[in-house]
Amino acid sequence: MDHDLIIRLAHRDEQLMKYLGVTKIPVQRDMFGNAELPEGGILLDNGMVAIQRKKMPDKGQRKACGCMVSKDIGQYNTCLHQCEYCYATASKEIAQRNWSLHQANPQGETITGR
Repeated sequence: MDHDLIIRLAHRDEQLMKYLGVTKIPVQRDMFGNAELPEGGILLDNGMVAIQRKKMPDKGQRKACGCMVSKDIGQYNTCLHQCEYCYATASKEIAQRNWSLHQANPQGETITGR
């Protein structure tokens, strides 16, 4: 996920914005009412502009990748969505079995209920 997207989606999370080095300022408008964004500014849905002072690229990705540093919180073979590009689920059957294990023990230490 890139920086701009996470900022647009989660700009109300003050701790995350602090971690990302985001400053919010009121949007400035020209005489026609068009938003004037400072360089690198991200227009938010609340009449503010977010400016990120530090970028946190994921160093483990390709050079041209715009993804920010992140941490996986899932577990392999647990998603039932079956997205075509997904690398995390080897088979629908294994994912279904793990989902059933989770349903049997939803308070377990892992997604699979173990």
